[in-house]
Amino acid sequence: MKAKRIGIIGAGPAGLAALKTALEAPEYHSGEWADPVVLEAREDVGGVWLPAPASFPEPKSSHAIPTPFSSSPKSNSQSQCQTHYPPTPLYDSLTTNLPHPVMAFSSFPFPPSTPLFPKASIVQSYLEAYADQAVNRHDPRRLREFVKTRRRVTSVRWAPDAGLDSNVGGDKGAWEIEAQVEEAGERAQMERYAFDLLLVCTGHYSMPNYPSEGDMPGLGAWRETGRAAHAVWYRNAESIPLPVGEDNDAFQQHDKRSHSTMEGEKPNDAYPRIVPPKQGTDRSQEGSDICLEVLEKAVADAQISEHIPHSHSIPHPDSRHAESTLQSINTTTGAGNGVSNPGHIHERESGRLGRATLLIIGTGPSGTDISADLVRAGVCRVIIASSATPSTPSNSSPSTTTPTTACASTVIAKPLPVRFHVHATKPTGRVTFADGSVEDSVTFVVLATGYQVEFPFFDQRLSSETSNSMGRFRLPKGVLPTPFWTENGEGCTAGLENKSLTNSNICVFPLAQHLFPIPGFYADSSIDQKSSGGSSIPHPTSLAFLGLNVRVAPLPLVEAQARAVLSAFAYCYSPQIPQTSRAQDEDGRAKTKDLDWVAEERAIRERWGMLEAQYEESTKRSRDIQGQPGGDSEDLLKRTFIAKIWHRLPEDKQFAYRDDLDRFAFGLDPSLNSRRPSSKDDAGPHKTREWELRMYMQKDVLRSAWRALEARGDGSAAEWVRDVGSGKTGRRKRGPGGDAGEVMNGEEEWVDMMERLIVWWETVGKREDEERIAVAAYKL
Repeated sequence: MKAKRIGIIGAGPAGLAALKTALEAPEYHSGEWADPVVLEAREDVGGVWLPAPASFPEPKSSHAIPTPFSSSPKSNSQSQCQTHYPPTPLYDSLTTNLPHPVMAFSSFPFPPSTPLFPKASIVQSYLEAYADQAVNRHDPRRLREFVKTRRRVTSVRWAPDAGLDSNVGGDKGAWEIEAQVEEAGERAQMERYAFDLLLVCTGHYSMPNYPSEGDMPGLGAWRETGRAAHAVWYRNAESIPLPVGEDNDAFQQHDKRSHSTMEGEKPNDAYPRIVPPKQGTDRSQEGSDICLEVLEKAVADAQISEHIPHSHSIPHPDSRHAESTLQSINTTTGAGNGVSNPGHIHERESGRLGRATLLIIGTGPSGTDISADLVRAGVCRVIIASSATPSTPSNSSPSTTTPTTACASTVIAKPLPVRFHVHATKPTGRVTFADGSVEDSVTFVVLATGYQVEFPFFDQRLSSETSNSMGRFRLPKGVLPTPFWTENGEGCTAGLENKSLTNSNICVFPLAQHLFPIPGFYADSSIDQKSSGGSSIPHPTSLAFLGLNVRVAPLPLVEAQARAVLSAFAYCYSPQIPQTSRAQDEDGRAKTKDLDWVAEERAIRERWGMLEAQYEESTKRSRDIQGQPGGDSEDLLKRTFIAKIWHRLPEDKQFAYRDDLDRFAFGLDPSLNSRRPSSKDDAGPHKTREWELRMYMQKDVLRSAWRALEARGDGSAAEWVRDVGSGKTGRRKRGPGGDAGEVMNGEEEWVDMMERLIVWWETVGKREDEERIAVAAYKL
């Protein structure tokens, strides 16, 4: 029997985790599985963490990309317009928003002394070091040797006759992949592959999401004339492509107009500048041949670079604008920082951004970081931070992460825009917001409005003229359909009526455990689904989507997902299940051991009901005030709400989900004829450690404390993590009576460090930080 072939699309964190898990599987070592193949479109591993210049042109049409938030079904149709975007939205100042002991792969911690919230360059070095691991002590090949870079997958189709002759149950067919080879300087060529298992690990930060023209009239004209662009192009303050020439009305009229006016109010044009810091060269990464030793050096260099002036990159940002402002104050902090030159104010005023008013739509992580960059650099007159739930200076405390703290004179909080004004096809600089206020001199708009889930290698049209056997596998993009539940003879819900997959732009539905399609997902009348030798349609466990969940600790989660997917594949396709153990279904076909799909559909239904209840609760007050919306409109709003949070796991639930996945994987044993029983708490060796949830819940406190240490500029942050994780700090665990016990290992040192940092913040750091912010505000 031929070995099973496993294909992985994408060599980001999820793809690397899947690759390592496949290479560790007993089926691989026994020869049942062939060498897995990873197809990566870019030049190296890393996914979103691999930097790239924002050199691609901004699409000119506001209709090039649909938005999942539009209230108009027409605007949600998939455009066939071919547009190109930067392969990553990675901006210069990005850092992790989780402490690295929580976000790291469980099998591969960050090196000792790594900053608690490392820069993106350190994360990329970490992923390269992960890819440089040997398969095992008997196989010196590195993981990256299984990765084929510069292979952009263009087509995925199910080929009924391309499978193995002896798949379990006589199944036929395989996933056929076409990939375009994009080697520099060479003519594009196509390669073809066939896989029995396909893992889609492409992430969800590639295609920008735009507000629709119906929701924000006039935005299309602003984009077409270069006055608005998505945050995917942002790299630093200098990368903002401000308009020049006669279209730049806002510059010419800036001093003649008010910044923010409502009917009956007087203009107010008094907005002080922020003194920019000195800048220099970023030495956070040296060399491209990364191994563990070089990774440790990269970490050390990144710590050193905090004290080196930067010449062309924006300095390490704070998530809080108060701390960003503090960095621009004329204070003595430490080696290399020096004293800011007030002359920079004049230089910026006369420069490209000096008189600009920038509107940032979206105050999520990207929008907040971009605002922080601009405040820190002091390169524009006014920053307007716009969101659905804007915070105001009066109700913001110095410890919050909103872009209005201690910088109210520079950063203005606004609700979402409802109109971008245009005169004779040209933007006027005037924007009206949901509260009725108006900004008359907006120079440029940055759309930090998120990203769509995108699978360009599938057929994403809502309708298809070709059958699946002749064309690409269909995964249409559109509004999430309302799931209808069939009833059995006793009047009880039996399962989903429509089991075809849909990509709502935010989620893929329906997926069992956020991973697998369910039986019936592949409907193609052109394929003989009752062939005597077995089924020609793909088994649900032959296709899986990893890494769709958001607002989670991603790396350990995709590890658990990879273990679950590969365990299910091994179980359902194991040749060790005797032929005699197969039952016969009503059509006389061989019926193999399978997963409990009834339970999986029940879990989908329960989650839908839970999110439906959340929607009802969230809209109850607005319905009481505004009245009941129409039936179709209400249903569309509800489905959009559910789609937006379908793959979002509450903070504590993600760890239970990880354990459930490992319980599921640990409970499947392909050498047995039945599912191995396991206890409720039997999650195998990968059970979530108690401190992971505890430290995840303290992530905001830890980040505030860490930023406060970095803001000191005296090396305090580096001192806190010196040798932590090496197991050589000499710190000891507490014994039963409070006495010193055994010496801590590396993991215990990180937990101990984070616990001490929380105590420091509550007793010393928070008060110190507030005093520093007060001084900053006074000097401004």
